[in-house]
Amino acid sequence: MTDLPCSRLLTWLQREYGDDLRVLLHYEESEYEWLYRRDDVRAQYDERSFDESVDTYREIEPLVREQSDILDGGALRATVNVYDDIVLLQFPMRPGEGVVVSLEATAGADLVEIVATGLQLLLADADAAQARMPDWVKQTD
Repeated sequence: MTDLPCSRLLTWLQREYGDDLRVLLHYEESEYEWLYRRDDVRAQYDERSFDESVDTYREIEPLVREQSDILDGGALRATVNVYDDIVLLQFPMRPGEGVVVSLEATAGADLVEIVATGLQLLLADADAAQARMPDWVKQTD
């Protein structure tokens, strides 16, 4: 299930955010893959809790996608949840598919860069990706 854009995102997150990276998850309608779980995070939760969190991401994605259809703001690119200790980003790719990134809250200061670079890395391999990205994400020469 692992694909190149997710691998590139993981490499970049590990390089730029190191120990602040908690998890990276790629999910589809019927399966999912933890591409990264920091050891202490893995030990903190049982597998049932991880499974339930994936179910929650799957439930949230169509609801926020529906909301973006109501708003006149363009395509939904990411959702951000900020907790006391954690920043959680969800990149809905297609209906039923997405990528979830969890970081320590201290990484939140770089939130726009994380979202923009995440989109660049996740959409980079599709020929039409540049046309799908908002102007604020496009690379400048």
